[in-house]
Amino acid sequence: MKYADLHMHTSFSDGDYDIKEVIEMAVGAGIKTMAITDHDRADHFEKIKEIGKDFDIRLIKGLEISAYDFDSHKKVHIVGLFLPESTPEIDKLNAITNTKREAYHLSLLPKLAKDGFELDYDYLKTFAKNSIIYKSDIFWAMKAKYPERMEGVGFKDIFHEKTTDSLARTMGYIPVKDAIEAVNADGGLSILAHPQEYDNWDEIEKYKEMGLRAMEINHSRMKDGDFQRAEDVAKKLDLLMSGGSDFHRLGRFELGDFGLSEDEFRALEDGFSRNN
Repeated sequence: MKYADLHMHTSFSDGDYDIKEVIEMAVGAGIKTMAITDHDRADHFEKIKEIGKDFDIRLIKGLEISAYDFDSHKKVHIVGLFLPESTPEIDKLNAITNTKREAYHLSLLPKLAKDGFELDYDYLKTFAKNSIIYKSDIFWAMKAKYPERMEGVGFKDIFHEKTTDSLARTMGYIPVKDAIEAVNADGGLSILAHPQEYDNWDEIEKYKEMGLRAMEINHSRMKDGDFQRAEDVAKKLDLLMSGGSDFHRLGRFELGDFGLSEDEFRALEDGFSRNN
């Protein structure tokens, strides 16, 4: 059982559950410290704090920035933790990403309509009450409106386009250096999320030179060898160590299985405090 889960999502980005539900599940799993790190937004932390008052759990302000390395042609996700009340640099980046991302997602609707899936904005917003419209919202809307046609159809059967440099620009992905610098400038801790996810291993040293201060060493999609590899890289590069489940919905793993022990969390927090 982990003490801290520092990478979780709600319906304020592409998670399935609202803030209260996610906090309730974390508390029920025995988690003592958590960070809701919704994609490209940190403007709802006051709401998170207000809801969290009723629960015996510590809440840390965070987010996950959708970034891109245009040199290695790879997606890179940067988590920001221990964020202060005001995050002007991060907010500027989030505004760009969210505007462009939703515009791109809506641009997919005409092709889906040609394939017989008629979906309009108002209907999609019933699946995205707290956020911009994500591809996951389009997918669940298709499932709800066309259950027979969508039976047995998975998300990647519909959305399987490879992220290219051009698509990354269209989607508003932030250059990784800008993402790291924004988190640091606003007084937060910049963290490389799930290095195994987009095969970011070879670029980590470069990201440290850009100002990266930590990396995830524990994540729900890591394979056996990834945990030790991540820890070894963090130690070699003198990066702080973070971790979390990357929770979006139930089913793939048990909450509490991924994240940091209490000692690991204290080391992360102390390391951040000493150098901030």
